[in-house]
Amino acid sequence: MTATRTRTELTELETIRLRHLVEDHAGTYYGGPLQLGVYDAIRYTAEAVVERQFPDVTYDTLWDAIRAILNQDITALDRRLTDADRAQRAAVRRAAADAWVTLASQALDSDDPDKLFLASAFVDAAEREDPDYPGLATGRRIISARYEQAESWR
Repeated sequence: MTATRTRTELTELETIRLRHLVEDHAGTYYGGPLQLGVYDAIRYTAEAVVERQFPDVTYDTLWDAIRAILNQDITALDRRLTDADRAQRAAVRRAAADAWVTLASQALDSDDPDKLFLASAFVDAAEREDPDYPGLATGRRIISARYEQAESWR
């Protein structure tokens, strides 16, 4: 059974996830011996990589979003990344998210509601670096519980 594509907007995190996919893959479908153009890069990036990641989003929405990403960073078309290159880029994103999670963890060690609020902001920053970072939802629940507890001590 195929999902119905009815959604016409992407969330902030989906847009970030899409940007990563476009930056990592669009160059594969541009130029080369077939001299593929920008339209081809958008089409093949959408069909080969993106559409299966967003099964309920309309094709027009995805294609428009890919086009907008490439309009903001046309140099993505010049990147011919290997699987190893893509893995390296993902590792860099994960390391940046790790740094934010470390800050969140340090802030979580406090009973100060202001620092706990910062912990939440750090988790948000980690998620913007790597929308697929594991455990962030659990971290948010822990922070929320600690924040409520700290507020009750005031």
